[in-house]
Amino acid sequence: MAWEQEGILGASMRWANKKGETAFEMKRKDKYGDPYYIFKIYKDHFNEEQRKGWPAVWALIRMNAAKLGLPLYDYREIADAVYAQLNLIARTPESRRAQRKVDETGDTVFVQDITIKVFDHATGRINDLTLGISTAPVNIVTDK
Repeated sequence: MAWEQEGILGASMRWANKKGETAFEMKRKDKYGDPYYIFKIYKDHFNEEQRKGWPAVWALIRMNAAKLGLPLYDYREIADAVYAQLNLIARTPESRRAQRKVDETGDTVFVQDITIKVFDHATGRINDLTLGISTAPVNIVTDK
């Protein structure tokens, strides 16, 4: 197993297969409130050794996150919950005003906060997670 990390629950962690393809990644989010982690699992990139060891690694990650009181959320679950609300948000006057401002200035513009229900893989509870929705110029990458 190849680990690139800053401690077991550092700011970020990446687990790659021998080809260098990401098998698991986790990132700390704490810019606007209490810290939490989001993760992505790419089981199709696991090699045989990683597949066998994954249950123990995942149990350790979840146990440490729970012990430290750090929620652990699946990126795909968050994306699905946000996507379900985006169509409604796009029709709001705030969203239309924000899009006009983006078109005029080329800057990313905040639209509104939304609260979603998301499963905490560390504790097994469902939590409320508030996220800021913004609109950005089409030519920039916002997934950083």
